Amino acid sequence: MAFSLEPVHANPDLVEDTISLLKEEWPNCLAERLHLIETPQCTGLPCSLIMVETRGGAATTKEVVGHLRVCEVVGDENRVYVESVVIQKSRRNSGLGKKMHQLLEDYARRCLKVRYIQLSCQHQETADFYKHLKYSPRATLLPVIAANICRTYPGIRYKGLVVPQEWEHFYESEKGLEPSPSNIQRFVMDLDKSCTSE
Repeated sequence: MAFSLEPVHANPDLVEDTISLLKEEWPNCLAERLHLIETPQCTGLPCSLIMVETRGGAATTKEVVGHLRVCEVVGDENRVYVESVVIQKSRRNSGLGKKMHQLLEDYARRCLKVRYIQLSCQHQETADFYKHLKYSPRATLLPVIAANICRTYPGIRYKGLVVPQEWEHFYESEKGLEPSPSNIQRFVMDLDKSCTSE
């Protein structure tokens, strides 16, 4: 049994399982759009990454146990934003969240060549988890343009940023991205100082 973090577009046979995972967590999300954008022609960011558990034996099987979406940060090629982070409900509290973030750190360094990972969350339990992984709290995050197919936060509104024309159909509204500031906590990981993978 081994775990890996892989782009959805490199695993077209796992798109349906990924959609099911996302819909289980966020029933009203727009995960069906994965079929439109996570194709072999997908290059660069944004992209969906899945944590896959591979089991050997007579026949090798792959199971999607986690998902996250990595997006570019506008104006900073050294930084990515992570959204739509989820672990399969039946597999939570088993160390898979930490494992997925270790794999993300490696992927961000090796494949994306970035130094910083930024993310946000609404729940204190999740915030405590990110602090445990050595993410640093931040009052604000740099602006992000993301396809945001999963609509992680209910009621999110997009304001102030120009959406590239080719992404317009991925958005609920035609405005830029700015989550309401109410109870959202923001975090940044400096990969040069990270010790999660140790």
